[in-house]
Amino acid sequence: MDTNQENNKQTCNLSVRYGKDISQINTIDLFSENPLNIFTQKNVPNYGTKLDVWEAIEKRELALATSQPPTNYFQKMILWTEQGKVWKFPINNEQGLEEENEVHFSEHIFLDMLLEGWCPTKGPIRHFMELVCVGLSKNPFYTVQEKKEHIKWYKDYFESKKDVLAEVGAWDISSQSENTKTVS
Repeated sequence: MDTNQENNKQTCNLSVRYGKDISQINTIDLFSENPLNIFTQKNVPNYGTKLDVWEAIEKRELALATSQPPTNYFQKMILWTEQGKVWKFPINNEQGLEEENEVHFSEHIFLDMLLEGWCPTKGPIRHFMELVCVGLSKNPFYTVQEKKEHIKWYKDYFESKKDVLAEVGAWDISSQSENTKTVS
């Protein structure tokens, strides 16, 4: 059969099925009419979506595909040095602690001053927070800023639960009011 005859046969079948002659069906252009202005349009330029995770994975895969494993011990040590697994030469015991050079060691140890003004002077919360301060003062791996943020997190937590703690008697209101009077 000729392809023309097949097309005519298909057209006849469709026209019988839908009851219309297909040659008379009009196409509609959806974008030719005026919009209804139901939605507001923001003229934001689209520069494409930035996929940070996707790009990081792609970079990692590219690095893995192009890099070759070390062939000897020297290349292995160079790779470990670049990854930060081995200290850079010449050896410096304070490598990576540049931001801590400005901070006196006493700020790492004496953290009780951060409890003044918000923590009760006695009771279970004070005891707990003193233990937190002792633990943080013995931790050489946290910076002073991280230690302060750690204590601030506990402060925010206990202040959010202040009503419940006062109800069960763990938050001593009288000792805190005396504390604020002596500070004023």
